[in-house]
Amino acid sequence: MFLGIKYSFKNDGMDRVQSKKIVILSFFCHNGQRSLKRRMNMSQEADLTLHVRYQRDKWNERHQATPFSLSAEAHVELIDKLKISEHEIRQVYLPIASRFVELYHHLQQAPRTANIPLIIGVAGSVAGGKSTIAQIFHTLFEDSLGRDSVTIVSTDSFLYPMKIMTEKDILHRKGFPESYDMEGFVRLLYECKSGFSNFKVPIYSHDTYDILPDETLTFTRPKMVIVEGLNVLQVVPVQLDLLKRTSWIAADFLDISIYVDAEEENQIIWYLERVKRLWKEARTNPHSYYHQFTSLSEEELLNRATNVWNEINHVNLHNYILPSRERADVILHKNGDHSVTDIYVQRKLRI
Repeated sequence: MFLGIKYSFKNDGMDRVQSKKIVILSFFCHNGQRSLKRRMNMSQEADLTLHVRYQRDKWNERHQATPFSLSAEAHVELIDKLKISEHEIRQVYLPIASRFVELYHHLQQAPRTANIPLIIGVAGSVAGGKSTIAQIFHTLFEDSLGRDSVTIVSTDSFLYPMKIMTEKDILHRKGFPESYDMEGFVRLLYECKSGFSNFKVPIYSHDTYDILPDETLTFTRPKMVIVEGLNVLQVVPVQLDLLKRTSWIAADFLDISIYVDAEEENQIIWYLERVKRLWKEARTNPHSYYHQFTSLSEEELLNRATNVWNEINHVNLHNYILPSRERADVILHKNGDHSVTDIYVQRKLRI
């Protein structure tokens, strides 16, 4: 995956996207980095030879000079609400966010990319912390670029409604590539990179586990768009009628990408904790998807959830999600307490 920008050109009244690489490797480029030794305790062996690994302490030493300041509003969001420590923000997230903001300003200086949002992808497994990571960067970006300048879009918004999945007999494959309206997702990314101003996105409810039929997320002229989901980096070719190119994948429209990584044993624990929390909340919410399970004992619930992980999430992780990890520009490897222990950066980047 390259740091590419897609431009919109007017041609006979039709917007057309033409693939055009911007030479910004000098902006994000490594010099003289040593070869990466593959970590055997990552969630699965993979070819990460294109990445340079930084342990947390080495990463911190490298970025001690990064200025650190948070507005009162950002402090409340990150430290009080999300419970992210100031050390974690300073040592891990701020250096990355600062470079992404620099990249945004760099691209705004070019006529063809001015007023075009920077698109950042955040991928990873079920319950791996993608949404939290996206929210952290959202807060840091808006602290620098201004309120309402950054939008988060989840690929959950492009899951087919339960009714359609039932008709297609793919309800048991929810979260797998075929359960998403990938054409709709890729079209949104195309429109973001083509200078469109107004956007509407379906809303997925984690309460009902379904698309809300009469509600949409609307946003206008964002400076950055963060797209997060299981399938952000997966190779699922899509054909768009208004484009001459044969097929596109979501990553064609990403400027930068992050993969949130963790050992599977930790992901299982986080998944079971989430299920247990939603199950408890459902006792007082008859509209919740989990309300149907409130008659189960906690042991019965967790047994069912474990089976779901083994039969669905584990398969999805190893067949579709993990293979996309090596395509990420940055990999954040998390410990059992959600703290980041290692940062992997593609050699072409300088962060």
